[in-house]
Amino acid sequence: MIGKLYIFDLVTDRSIEWLVVRDLQDGESYVQVVPCDDTPLIGCCDVAVCHDRALEGQAKMFARCGVSLWCGMSDLFSHRMTAVGDVSSEELSNVRKRLAEIARGIIPVSTPDDDDLEYIELCGELDKLGLFLSNGKI
Repeated sequence: MIGKLYIFDLVTDRSIEWLVVRDLQDGESYVQVVPCDDTPLIGCCDVAVCHDRALEGQAKMFARCGVSLWCGMSDLFSHRMTAVGDVSSEELSNVRKRLAEIARGIIPVSTPDDDDLEYIELCGELDKLGLFLSNGKI
């Protein structure tokens, strides 16, 4: 699952894919997922992924690392999910580095440059979708 992109049966008007970044075995299995979309708004926590799609004429995607979450596998499997692709090992590494920078406080979750109203709404919607994906266990 690591490095794979999935879509889930979540109600949204946006095209959201969820990147599985890492897993954790601690009694129950958990995975860290990051929502990815093709909205061309970029904040300090975002990482461009799926460069191969851009070469094929499709929109590049952005991993929204500021709204990542840990989700139990049982919660993920309670949704209809479809694998739709994967990211390169370099892109996965870049996402993991950004998540580590956020966790260490090197990069803030938001900056004044991220104050665009449309970007704030996007991140708020992704937060809510993550809540649904994890069945309220964020």
